[in-house]
Amino acid sequence: MAKIGIKGPGAKDILNNSDFGGWSLCIGAGTSLPLVPTWQGLVQDLLVSGSHPLSPTEAKALRDSFPPEALISASQEMLSFDDERYREYLTGRLYDTLQHRAGKLWPVIMKCLMARVPGNALKSEWKSFLHFVSTARPTALDLAAVLLKSVEKGKAPNAVLSFNAEPLLFALLNACAAVNFHKGKVPSHADEAENGPGVADRIEGSTSWVKKGRIPYYFCHGFLPMLDPIALTVCGTPPAALFDSKMVFSERDYLNLANTVWSWQSSVFTRTAMSDRIVFIGLSLTDPNMRRWLAWIHEQRLREIKSRKPMIRESTQHYWINVSSGSGPIDRWTEALVAHLGVRLVWLSAWKEVKPTLQGMLRLS
Repeated sequence: MAKIGIKGPGAKDILNNSDFGGWSLCIGAGTSLPLVPTWQGLVQDLLVSGSHPLSPTEAKALRDSFPPEALISASQEMLSFDDERYREYLTGRLYDTLQHRAGKLWPVIMKCLMARVPGNALKSEWKSFLHFVSTARPTALDLAAVLLKSVEKGKAPNAVLSFNAEPLLFALLNACAAVNFHKGKVPSHADEAENGPGVADRIEGSTSWVKKGRIPYYFCHGFLPMLDPIALTVCGTPPAALFDSKMVFSERDYLNLANTVWSWQSSVFTRTAMSDRIVFIGLSLTDPNMRRWLAWIHEQRLREIKSRKPMIRESTQHYWINVSSGSGPIDRWTEALVAHLGVRLVWLSAWKEVKPTLQGMLRLS
């Protein structure tokens, strides 16, 4: 029987147990709302635009019938775009709302989003970026604050696993670190000894590296960089390297990943899920690859536990922070949908409770 979910305040200290090796954070597109659309929102936009647009009602009917990755592939077919052109098209759709909201501030926002290290932008630019994001109040802003506090208290996550196509949380970590330094230009890798280190390293593939003392921030499905010259200048990675096989957005990409036993995404996720307690925020937990990895690891874990303690029949290792539907039966069904993945719900009444809840789980406050 699925464990009953925990209400936010009741989750206090559950990540503070010294018997466990640590925790990791896994985020989805919901953490970037309303600045960037969710996968469902992006797919809806793709269906109602382009050369063969559907009505909103027709688009919703397709979204209810097929997974996002299949519809993204269908969109490419309908537009007759090759992979490179379609990724450029997706980039435009993904960042469209953000660009319009930023207005004249867009060059600064774009520069900060694409920065690999705090030293890629001026302190004044990071302050403008933080002020802009704070007007929208995405969950990512609260997560950045909690992560920085966890670093200060010696309770930083072992990793951040991102299934987003954009780097908003990563940029916020850079921004929050940058405004704490006293000089106009904040640290890059070269001058960190004088000004202090950054917070996280961006990992986009199997050959990326992590500097000691930084949180590895994995883009498990890659991300879509902006193609503006200003953005590409501070990316720290050649455009050709950003638009390669690491991108996992279409159904073909998903199937290739599912059939590749030793993909770097699979290795990173399974290693993290086996050793850490993962906190999921801002995703639906419907990703087929993620569910497959979690189910396999949970079954292995249960077998090992039962071999030592035969009376134990269930166990949960990971936590999914989500907002309650307001319906007891629906919430109970949701709990059952992830129980066999080794995941337990932590229920909130509103997203504004993410920060105090996660701080309580880590005993940061």
